[in-house]
Amino acid sequence: MLLLLPLTILILHLGSAWSNPISSVNVTIWQFGGAHRLVGGISTEPLQAIGTASGGLATTYLYQALTPQVQTVTTGTKNQTLTETVTLTRTMVISASGWIETPAPSVVIQCSFVSGTDGVCFDQTSTASGAAASDVLQVSMPSPPAVTTSFPATLSTPGSSAPASTSPTSTSTLPNSSGSSGSVTVTVRAVGAILLLHVLAMIWIL
Repeated sequence: MLLLLPLTILILHLGSAWSNPISSVNVTIWQFGGAHRLVGGISTEPLQAIGTASGGLATTYLYQALTPQVQTVTTGTKNQTLTETVTLTRTMVISASGWIETPAPSVVIQCSFVSGTDGVCFDQTSTASGAAASDVLQVSMPSPPAVTTSFPATLSTPGSSAPASTSPTSTSTLPNSSGSSGSVTVTVRAVGAILLLHVLAMIWIL
């Protein structure tokens, strides 16, 4: 009996972990010839997908780099230096062959493969070509809608002849997941393994 409580807690924990889908993925972009064309910063926010081309061959992302900016503020006869974080926002179109960034309407930065291992990067002022170097960027994925349930507002009491007045008994919104069958299979196998270990532990104790 003492093993039932931790076993139940473990099963509930695993079920909660498997019920939450992956919230982020990564995308790899390539730069060539030692050139670094991406806007740098102390850190970058996860990419946000804002559109996909017909056929899914390219995806447009919002790229945000966090950079420090120093300002001098004069108070009376003293100058005070303040550092704040500024977000630089870019739009990138990423495909298997390369990527294009538009820092401004008239400015285009592009890197693309010209062979299996080499490529070229260029902007308005310079061009670089050579071996590929990868940059892995995190992509933010939208969370699935939460399950919501409403209950009857008025319940009938025993012996009452009046029908119960209720709101919709339950309204649930479930995320549409194409991988539900795989999750169920993994969950069943894991729970079965845990139960087997539990039985073996009880036999060993006896």
